[in-house]
Amino acid sequence: MKKNIIIIISILLLCVVSVIFFLYMDDQKFKDVIYPGIFINDIDVSYLSYDAAKIKILKRIDETLREDYILIYGNKVWNLKTANAVRISAEKVLSKALSMGKTNNFVKNYMTRQKMKRNSLYLEIDVGLNEEGIMTAIQDISQSISTEPKNASLEIVDDKVNIIKEINGIKLDEIGLKAEILKKVWNEDKIIEIPIIEIVPEITSEKLYAMNIRTKIGEYSTKFNKAMEERTENIKLAAGKLDGFILAPGEIFSFNEVVGERTGEKGYKEAPMFVNNRTVLGIGGGVCQLSSTLYNVVLLADLEIIERSNHSLPVSYVPLGRDATVNYGTIDFRFKNTTNGHILIKCQVENDTLTVSFFGYEKPYETIELVSEVVRKIPPPVHTINDDNLEEGKTKLVPGSPGYQVKLYKVYGMKEREKILISTDTYNPVPSILYVGKKKLVQEISSQTELKDDNITVAEH
Repeated sequence: MKKNIIIIISILLLCVVSVIFFLYMDDQKFKDVIYPGIFINDIDVSYLSYDAAKIKILKRIDETLREDYILIYGNKVWNLKTANAVRISAEKVLSKALSMGKTNNFVKNYMTRQKMKRNSLYLEIDVGLNEEGIMTAIQDISQSISTEPKNASLEIVDDKVNIIKEINGIKLDEIGLKAEILKKVWNEDKIIEIPIIEIVPEITSEKLYAMNIRTKIGEYSTKFNKAMEERTENIKLAAGKLDGFILAPGEIFSFNEVVGERTGEKGYKEAPMFVNNRTVLGIGGGVCQLSSTLYNVVLLADLEIIERSNHSLPVSYVPLGRDATVNYGTIDFRFKNTTNGHILIKCQVENDTLTVSFFGYEKPYETIELVSEVVRKIPPPVHTINDDNLEEGKTKLVPGSPGYQVKLYKVYGMKEREKILISTDTYNPVPSILYVGKKKLVQEISSQTELKDDNITVAEH
């Protein structure tokens, strides 16, 4: 009995040793080759050495690099060589394939090999973008297909406001294109529909519609002397800054902020302007005609005046009490949008006429009339000036002009008229100048005189 047990144990030990020896020897066979069931991309590299697998992989890489990508957008086509688009490296994946599943435990290695035979393992070749090589194609495509977005706009037709729909811009989706290039490296069909990104403009038709700009709510025109070219240019330049401006409900408009500083660097010319009750040449002369025209529209649209000053002297282009002077940094004209919608300001300079129009949701009243009433006429004072160039005893009068105290009323309605005082303004008179002669006449008459033909000749010494 004891002898039988020894025989059984010996047989079992022999079997174990045989199995271990088999597993060890089997593991040795795979020491320098790739385990079965391993693929690199779709290439079976089972049982291959590193060098043998490398030959197969490099052949595939070479074939791939010879191919072209076909990039399509609409009816435009670009060819991009794969060799210029990507960088492909096989070293890492080959090393990984050779070492995959291998440990110092040959029993465990055997079990791994059996598992891989049933469930194949796929490894990917390392692929990266050739950024330098692809950039030329990206720049070319981008320049060819990119378009700038175009804002929705307002069009005025017969005093009504129409909305012109926006146009979206497009640009190349560089990230998306690069992803598609990497995705299709190993495809036989390398056709790519170029991805784009739509650019929505800042101002859309929906935004404009929500502004409630529907119809004309006020307009006023003034005349100017177009022969005064510098002054006309100043009016046009300032009006261009104002044209198209949109004022939100509750927002306060500042003339100086919107039009900006009037300087020679910005194109403004020297033209007549009022300074200290005198007319002098100054940069930006004439811009006050725009602010005064604008003031009248604000009154007719029944908006709230925040800040306004009259000129020191009467102006010719608007009635008394209806002007608004401005000077950048010191005097501003400001008003508030008290309507329920946005207000679009339009300015037009045509021939000798400046027109400012407001477009908004609806007119505040059926009719608004502006009435100026002269409360007091201020006679010009007389300033006496001695004149050494005028003969003594003679005088010369240069008449001035009167000043005025004026009340401006706003009259609502046609039948039951409501009259509201808007402002009381004072315009200074321009003094009359009385020149008094102080020049003395010195006559030396010679004691010798000659009478000839009943004429007297005076000899000067």
